[in-house]
Amino acid sequence: MPQIIVVRHGHYGSDGNLDERGKNEMRRVGEAVKMSNTLGLPVTLICSPAPRAEQGGQILTEMLDIPSERVVYDRSFWEDNYHDGDMEQVKQIIDKHLKPESIVVCITHLGVVPRIANHVA
Repeated sequence: MPQIIVVRHGHYGSDGNLDERGKNEMRRVGEAVKMSNTLGLPVTLICSPAPRAEQGGQILTEMLDIPSERVVYDRSFWEDNYHDGDMEQVKQIIDKHLKPESIVVCITHLGVVPRIANHVA
């Protein structure tokens, strides 16, 4: 059965980059994924290209040894005061990567998280 984990990017500072708290939040996500992946399923990372999300994605990529061909950065997942996410594109990307016997981790923004949950529910 496919698994999807959707998280909002970590805490960030006024410069838009993850601060130490946000980096620690992403490390805890990585540890939780490691602990829950007892079968060693392949992990795909789908991530907003916003700096704070991308930095979190880099942390998870390193912690979980995700190969570059299983990492997707897409503007459709970026939604904030200046960027509008594209939910139709988000749904297509998730559906493409959400496969049996796999884990998909999405790092996105607050407004996108519940809509992804509604899509996969």
